[in-house]
Amino acid sequence: MLSAFARNHKVLTTLGACGVVGSTLLINENNRIRCKESLNRARRTVYFSGVVGVVIFDYWKSFRNLTEGTAEYKETEHIVNARNAQRIYRLCDHLGGYFAKFGQMASTMKGRIPEEFTSVLVKCQDNLSPIPFSDFNRVIKEDLGADASELFSEVESKPVGCASLAQVHRGKLKTGEEVAIKVQYPSVARDTQVDLRNMEMVTKLCERIFPRFQYSWFVPKVRQTVEREFNFLQETENMSDCRAFFANNPSIYVPKPYTSLCSKRIVVMEYIDGVKASDLEGIAKMGLDKKEIGQLCVQAFSEMIFSFKKLHMDPHAGNLLVRTIPGTTKPQLVLIDHGMYMHFREGFNHDFQQLWLAMITQDKAKVRECCKPWHLEDAAEILMMMFTGRGSRPNRKLGETMTKEEAEQFRRQMQEKMMKMSKEEIATRMKKMQETMKNLPIELAAVLRVQMMLIGLLQTLGVSENERLNGMTYAAVRGSFGGQEEAFGYLQMLKWQLYLLMLRLRLWWGDLVVEYYYRRYMRMDSSVHPLA
Repeated sequence: MLSAFARNHKVLTTLGACGVVGSTLLINENNRIRCKESLNRARRTVYFSGVVGVVIFDYWKSFRNLTEGTAEYKETEHIVNARNAQRIYRLCDHLGGYFAKFGQMASTMKGRIPEEFTSVLVKCQDNLSPIPFSDFNRVIKEDLGADASELFSEVESKPVGCASLAQVHRGKLKTGEEVAIKVQYPSVARDTQVDLRNMEMVTKLCERIFPRFQYSWFVPKVRQTVEREFNFLQETENMSDCRAFFANNPSIYVPKPYTSLCSKRIVVMEYIDGVKASDLEGIAKMGLDKKEIGQLCVQAFSEMIFSFKKLHMDPHAGNLLVRTIPGTTKPQLVLIDHGMYMHFREGFNHDFQQLWLAMITQDKAKVRECCKPWHLEDAAEILMMMFTGRGSRPNRKLGETMTKEEAEQFRRQMQEKMMKMSKEEIATRMKKMQETMKNLPIELAAVLRVQMMLIGLLQTLGVSENERLNGMTYAAVRGSFGGQEEAFGYLQMLKWQLYLLMLRLRLWWGDLVVEYYYRRYMRMDSSVHPLA
């Protein structure tokens, strides 16, 4: 009878057999976990591919029949950017991990990517969707062997911040100290490996479709920093080292970690009551000068670049808090989230210090010589543009930004120049730039990333590009004296001050020369291409 039923109902029989086998396999907990992880990988891949496909199609469909530069083009650009910014934010929020970190970095690039994106992606800094408190408590129990209620006298169930890899809850130790409890999302380490594979797949696909797009090298560089960042014990060590480095500077502060309560997925640190460095209203309420906060940001990261063995690589506003120095009315910059760090090789600080001073003074021969430790002699000109914003034959003073009229004139000149170039010449130049980025050592890439992320915040705080470059140059010179000028004798101190004076005179003279030739060039050029 059963055999007759099986012959007459083959589909039902097959489905039933599969259900029995599947149920038997899922009785085993390890099989259930593997099945859940496989489904999660598939879900993330499908979601990511779907969003990327929709965004690409939206831009293609919206602009295929429009002429660049027209009023209709500009209006459509604003609408499409706003629409896709929301899509990208939902992708970052839904998938979290390194997608959220991408959103954080993009949110800092004011002036370099459309404002519609930066204004929306700023929510990735500390306002992503949280995990349930039960998951938070489960990680605490798995790593520390006890519930949160047993280890802390108080823990707020609502997180004070939700970022890319972890969320933070405010709590209180049994001894009464207020702490911030940072707990890694349970599945973020596994999910990130899936996401990196997906990103690598998309970049390789883009290389096939668009031969000029050669950026698949980017993902392996990201992978190099991933493992350290997921180990919160490494973050605890970074925090302790950075705290010791700034110990003698009351204007820059790093919270105290409670190492006995830290693990690979948990960091417990001193709670800091401050406002984000981008919160201009909060800064004003404390009676602080926003520009002074910006100068502290320049000082903190410049000193790390030129004098510290490590570099905090994630300087978005959510990781930079502002408060007053306890007991005073003076500002204090607090550095948090010490997971993403670059560990410099021995001698890097000195090598980059020499390179920076050569780039600032536009000594092209010296720049080429300083590039030798990284085998980048042929990329000297490009490096000068990347790090200082001008090459060895600049048409602007150090740190000077162009007016709208100058930018428009420069854009027209570049278009005319590009039109005169052959496709082969354009392809060669693009390839050279891509090769430079591909071969850029990870230490230099880290410094460049930090610079790029800080520029947008510094603009918000009213710090000019000239002030940023001068601040970095001061730190470079100070680094050459080991940062210990306070302990110098009179002659050594005089030597240090004279070096700074000569450097300033050299920069001043260079700017005078640039000013003379630039004005002469503009007068000659305006007679040929008058501005409308």
